Amino acid sequence: LTRTLNVVAGGYFLRARVERDPNALGTIGARPVGLPGHLVNLNLNWKTPVLDGLSLDTTLLQRGKVPSTTDNLVSLPARAQLNLGGRYRFKLVNRDATLRMQVTNLFDNRPFNVAGPGIYGAGAGRYLTGYLAVDV
Repeated sequence: LTRTLNVVAGGYFLRARVERDPNALGTIGARPVGLPGHLVNLNLNWKTPVLDGLSLDTTLLQRGKVPSTTDNLVSLPARAQLNLGGRYRFKLVNRDATLRMQVTNLFDNRPFNVAGPGIYGAGAGRYLTGYLAVDV
């Protein structure tokens, strides 16, 4: 949008449907397991004027409900996630360096993920990551 603010957005909206084989046994729903109806991702990156080399970023993810059984009787609810981070580029012993910190899942919205029909895996709650990278 400006020289100091970058915006990247993407996602998809689907009406995915299952075509049932007439010889298949059991109840089969109209929607495929593990595929949300939509997924939207918005990323903002702001290069601050306060300190040269410092930038702050945020990511907002929003996912629709996810069918999690082949009969579509059970679905994981829609969920949103917010991540906040920052990076500082500087010189360390005459080498280019970057310090990166990020809080993922800021509001501790603990998700579940579909690992197969009726199989669930717990996602991570809020966590902080960081690293220091130095060019050699």
